[in-house]
Amino acid sequence: GVANVTVRSYSTQANQSVTASDGTRTGNSGVIAFSADAINSINIPFSNQTITAGQTVQFIATSYDAYLNQRTGDTFTWTNTTSTGLFNNTTTGIYAVTAQSGTVTSNSVNVTINPGVLNSINITPGSNQNIKAGQTVQFIATAFDTYGNQRTDTINWNNTNTSGLFNQTTAGSYQVYSLVGSIRSNVVTITVSHNDTVSSLQISPENTHLINADQVLLYTLKAFDVYGNYWDISALGTFSTTDPYGRFTENTYYAGKVGIWINKATYAGKEVSTNITIDAVGETYKIEFTNTLTQLDI
Repeated sequence: GVANVTVRSYSTQANQSVTASDGTRTGNSGVIAFSADAINSINIPFSNQTITAGQTVQFIATSYDAYLNQRTGDTFTWTNTTSTGLFNNTTTGIYAVTAQSGTVTSNSVNVTINPGVLNSINITPGSNQNIKAGQTVQFIATAFDTYGNQRTDTINWNNTNTSGLFNQTTAGSYQVYSLVGSIRSNVVTITVSHNDTVSSLQISPENTHLINADQVLLYTLKAFDVYGNYWDISALGTFSTTDPYGRFTENTYYAGKVGIWINKATYAGKEVSTNITIDAVGETYKIEFTNTLTQLDI
């Protein structure tokens, strides 16, 4: 006779066969091959990953039917990898990697990228600076790896305090840069000039003797700011003397009379004075008068 037999298998791991017997005779169906059912799930067999910028991870994905039979021939669309599942991003952050086939999406694997080794340091402001004594410049240093990812390094500074604040008050030129190990940042030159507010004046020479009253003396006048920086204002000061016969032409004193006198200079509301001693009169010149008598005829 003929018997209709329905065979259902939940596994493709082994080929199946059916044997029928009526007691005296036995029949065999031969090998029955089963294929996987429709795709039901996708698995990426990886735990979350932490890597350094520049490293890669090769992911694989496996698809299954509803009975966990592995499927073959499925094409996957990947998120945050190449089309072959290679994760090669170099920008720091956290990336979720998934594989999708049709409407079925795999489990998600997170990849955390940390910065790579130190490659460069940049300080801002990056242009050269010109400031007055008493002014400050706050610098910021940022460390980067080869891929431009920002790093958190302990920065050492040149010519600033430990936080990158330039607060030098002595006039001059300074080079500011930061260091981490052997890696040095760009260099910024800061030129500090004197503060414009005059704190005091200095005149030189001080308490000078002149041998006689026909000599001249050239004075130098300096202005000082509160930080001790000075600059020459000899051509800008106003000079005067108590010498009744003496005089100044700009900063040059022309002696006039024997005695001890006070020479004074003023500038920007400040003044300074010094003594000048004239020891003797100058050279005497002989002047002769000739009288000529002319007879007049009247």
